[in-house]
Amino acid sequence: MADVASYTGAEAAVPASSVRTPASGDYFQISAVRPPGAVPIIDDDTDTVIGFRAVVGGNVWTYDLSGHVIAIDEPPLGTPLIDPIDLIMIVGALGRLFLRSMIRAGVEAAGEIGARGAVRGISVAAAAELRYAFRRLVQRELQFTATTAARMAEPGRFVPVTILKLAVRFGVREADPQGVPGAFQYTIKMFKAAKTIGAPAREYVLRVVVRERDWTVLHFDYSR
Repeated sequence: MADVASYTGAEAAVPASSVRTPASGDYFQISAVRPPGAVPIIDDDTDTVIGFRAVVGGNVWTYDLSGHVIAIDEPPLGTPLIDPIDLIMIVGALGRLFLRSMIRAGVEAAGEIGARGAVRGISVAAAAELRYAFRRLVQRELQFTATTAARMAEPGRFVPVTILKLAVRFGVREADPQGVPGAFQYTIKMFKAAKTIGAPAREYVLRVVVRERDWTVLHFDYSR
């Protein structure tokens, strides 16, 4: 949802560790480099798409959000190279890999296929490396203001901190629309898919305004 921006740029910073966030009923994905034929991999701990998986030359290739190859694994014997899986979810501890059908082409949501372990998914080693690569992408710490921290606590306004970090990493950077010196707005496409069978994924435009001297989020909103 789009919010009215109200900030001066002089607000005190609130560390992300003190920001409360609600339990989310959605998965979030930003528009990133997606290899042809690849399907999203979701980290259920952060409700965020953290990479992609594709079958290339008879092997399972795992990519990070920058499109770099993380791992190349041979599929288990008897595993078909073409299957209906269009989303992989990593839930909890490494190795507990669940396969779900929720986002087709990153936009259209579908029902759950069900948990089948890592049979058609990615290896435990690839999952560990993918999470490590994702942490590198989002290692820059963000801070918040009292206003943006409060909005992070509201289910209708909440955006995972990891998504805000990815917006800063991959979004289009431009001068702050309100003209605050040292502040810049990052704009990127964002998708939300509800954790409900058959619920459609929605496409939004996410805007994040950051004071770059201390990487404080002055404002964020998203709209259709």
